[in-house]
Amino acid sequence: MTAPPAPAPSPTTRGLIIRRFVPLTAGPIALLALLAAPEGSPTAAPTAQAAECSYADTPARGPISRARADRALRCLISNEREARGLGRLDTSGRLSEPAQRHTRDMRRREYFSHVSPGGMNVVDRVRAYTSYVDGSRGWRLGEALAAHYASTTTPRRILATMMASTSHRTTLLTSRFRHIGVGWTLGAPNGSDRGATVAIVVGDR
Repeated sequence: MTAPPAPAPSPTTRGLIIRRFVPLTAGPIALLALLAAPEGSPTAAPTAQAAECSYADTPARGPISRARADRALRCLISNEREARGLGRLDTSGRLSEPAQRHTRDMRRREYFSHVSPGGMNVVDRVRAYTSYVDGSRGWRLGEALAAHYASTTTPRRILATMMASTSHRTTLLTSRFRHIGVGWTLGAPNGSDRGATVAIVVGDR
């Protein structure tokens, strides 16, 4: 008798906020506060009755490109923020670049973490690949990660997983964030060709 196939891993999420504040009198001295939770607990937090977001329900292995997934996730996140009286987030190519690089790296090297095997975190990636924080005396960055292992996953399902996590809601619904970048890579960080690996970077400067 053939054993039944092993069940697919459950969707995985991680959320993180890093803030840097430089007092006006402090010169080069900076205070770095790291608030992180490896995975939040599901809650009954309300979800926005969204305006229509194109491709929000298109499966990862369907006719959805990275650009379409990007737009769908940004639209869904903006709906969640507006439902709570928060401002929409403006798209930033300078945040999209490190987000996309991180999803490709997690997929290629088969790990799932805010910190890469080489020790880079979201601040390191933003600084290495963009000028987003250059010249700013005070900034904050947040990063939300998701790994889904089923080819039927969609942007809406990915965001639903994130919104069921305390750390992700804190990251995506922080009122002072103004910019967003989305990374989306087909395939999961466990080596599977199914599903998707997602990174969302939000920022303010």
